[in-house]
Amino acid sequence: MQFSFFKKYRNSTLIKDSAIYAFGAFFQKGIAYFLIPLYFGVLLPTEYGELNIFTTLISILSIFSSCGLAQVYYSEFYHYQGEGKKELVRNIITSYIIFALPVFFIFFILFIIFGETLLHFKTSLLITTLVFLISFLMFFQSIFFASLRLSGKSIKFITINISTGILFLVTNIILVYYLRIGILGIFISNFIVAFIIAFVAGFNYYKIIGKFHFHLNETTKYYLKLGFPFIFSSLSYWLVNYANIWIINQMLSQKDVGIYTAAYKFAQIYDPLIIAPLLSAFTPYLFKRLSEKNYNTKFRLYIPVILMLFGMLIFISLFFAKLSTKLAATENYNASFTLIPCLVMSFGFIFIAQMTGGVLIFYKKTRQLTINIAISGVINILLTVLLVHFYRLQGSAIANVISNAIWAFLTLYQSKLQITRVIKDQQ
Repeated sequence: MQFSFFKKYRNSTLIKDSAIYAFGAFFQKGIAYFLIPLYFGVLLPTEYGELNIFTTLISILSIFSSCGLAQVYYSEFYHYQGEGKKELVRNIITSYIIFALPVFFIFFILFIIFGETLLHFKTSLLITTLVFLISFLMFFQSIFFASLRLSGKSIKFITINISTGILFLVTNIILVYYLRIGILGIFISNFIVAFIIAFVAGFNYYKIIGKFHFHLNETTKYYLKLGFPFIFSSLSYWLVNYANIWIINQMLSQKDVGIYTAAYKFAQIYDPLIIAPLLSAFTPYLFKRLSEKNYNTKFRLYIPVILMLFGMLIFISLFFAKLSTKLAATENYNASFTLIPCLVMSFGFIFIAQMTGGVLIFYKKTRQLTINIAISGVINILLTVLLVHFYRLQGSAIANVISNAIWAFLTLYQSKLQITRVIKDQQ
């Protein structure tokens, strides 16, 4: 029986693609986490806090400008065949460009006027410009990588990830370590990588589908309408996982932001190295099963394994956090160690929420998906404000893990309920 089990899963596409995507993510995103000792050695906690406030700004801009079109692409991909997929890409990108350009222009003007008041520190026009450009380009990266993953082009995916990961590493070492230009060097590196990936994506799409049309039609209007609810779900995700940073900036200090963000980074490392690769393989696998009317999601097996895995990863994160401070020869970030256990488990619940949420995405139940994460986002804000007042940074970490656990179990419940409804309708 044991041999038959290994024989069954030895050549599993799910396992093979998960390994490939994990290896690619290590170079494309994971390298950023191995640069943390370099950042610790160069940046003070105050500067590190400033860096990550700008990083969360990129997330907010991407949420509003993309209008949920990346999620629409995911949910629509398996509903089209052949030429339909090419037209899907063309219409999705057209919708984004028409919608995003005026949004970015308006937000840029508003940020130039009110940015310093909002952030509580002086902003650089060059860094602000790079932040907006990176936010704009990130959509093309997400659509391109989604195309490669959903089409099963894992080798091409990993080749691009390795190349851009090495480039990101080299530019950071030159700009941040040798030239010592601080967070400006980090954003220049990010912009270079984002631009190259967007260029490669545009070149590939041009070869496949030819010229884009840049006018709204009924289809592009439909995609914008379909994607609009995803703005609220993505914004709610931001509220669950990044609003804490802004609350800490308002209630405590920019130095506390740097300490909290340092701890968050050692928990977030599992997003590109574990969560994203496994979801990249699992989501197409789940969508294919559901499209074939196979409703055995195996969530009962996966969820306990995920929780046990992230329980063990706490010790790995603590080890690397302490190692990073030793390599950087600084004790400025030692206060972050006590926050790591809660934040690592928080990402375990994020993994469960995103995995089970695939069912709701497939059946286009975006409203329910939004409600689940919005509830968790509101709870996170209320708990963070309350607990930070009494327990400072530890209170924020506790609020984060509680809110993500609520999100995970709400989504699991709704996904199981949706599958039950589908089976009932077919009988």
